[in-house]
Amino acid sequence: MFSTINEEQYLEIVDYAHIIYKKDVIKGTSVSSPYYTLELQRLRTESAFNKYKSHFETKDEATIFKLNLLVSNNRLFAEIFLDACSKFLKETDIKKITRSFRLRKIAMSEEWEQLINSIATSFCLKPQTTTVKIMEVLAFANIYYKTADDKMDSPTKSLSLR
Repeated sequence: MFSTINEEQYLEIVDYAHIIYKKDVIKGTSVSSPYYTLELQRLRTESAFNKYKSHFETKDEATIFKLNLLVSNNRLFAEIFLDACSKFLKETDIKKITRSFRLRKIAMSEEWEQLINSIATSFCLKPQTTTVKIMEVLAFANIYYKTADDKMDSPTKSLSLR
């Protein structure tokens, strides 16, 4: 999934989603107001998505746009995902995490289910939506994480946020 989109296109979609999030989802509302609920945010997000989805040529582009309306802070999501991988999978190597994610229905399915449900709860998302968001982060992992390859002097492969 998302193989039809290059990094530059991805970043443009994320930036556009961030602008629309500010303009149509949270503009004029106080998230600390007792009248601001997650249901209201979901309705506004769905409305914004429906309003702007015609701007995208492919389903992958529209999916990334919607995911970034739902989760407007990708860095936080990437950090929580890495922490969850460390906790549930005992792993921080992005290549091993990606491989494990692809094989999650065959191996370590219970751990992946717990990890996905934990993140879904943290972001008030459905597990299916969280799974697709994880696919997005893994597809563009080089944006959110750096490996030891980015630092020639370090022999480890563990990740840290960029």
